Amino acid sequence: MVSDALVGGQAFEAGLSSGMKVIGVNGRVYSKESLDDAIKGSNESTKPITLLAVDDEYIRTFTINYHGGERHPHLVRASGQPDYLDELIKPRAASK
Repeated sequence: MVSDALVGGQAFEAGLSSGMKVIGVNGRVYSKESLDDAIKGSNESTKPITLLAVDDEYIRTFTINYHGGERHPHLVRASGQPDYLDELIKPRAASK
């Protein structure tokens, strides 16, 4: 089930929105693994990712032109800036 599609994001631009149920990925029955495979392979392919989804009582195909592969956001320390994160967790670390 689509919980949210970020405005301006690839899925939103393709027409996906919250409440839709994804039932297929690139011609395969939807599973977490089939979606992961499509995302992992996207950077090696020029083909878009296609999703088959149930929208109310209609079945629709959505084409997502994404070729960025997996993305795993992480925090990176900005040199020369105060370390606010350590300050935030200091009271918790002291209580343990």
